[in-house]
Amino acid sequence: MKRILFISGSLRKESFNRQLLEMAAQCLSSDFECTFLDYGDLPLLNQDEEFPAPVAVKRIRS
Repeated sequence: MKRILFISGSLRKESFNRQLLEMAAQCLSSDFECTFLDYGDLPLLNQDEEFPAPVAVKRIRS
């Protein structure tokens, strides 16, 4: 099974970007596992707080 990670350019739940990605996911066959990246809690880069990485950064890296 192939895996696809969709990343929307907007954080709004009903954004046009998100809607288009959801439609694209529905068009794919069951051979694909589609996931949407939730990055709303991702902090801006702050090199003073880079190590250890914030929890949200660790989650996205994994």
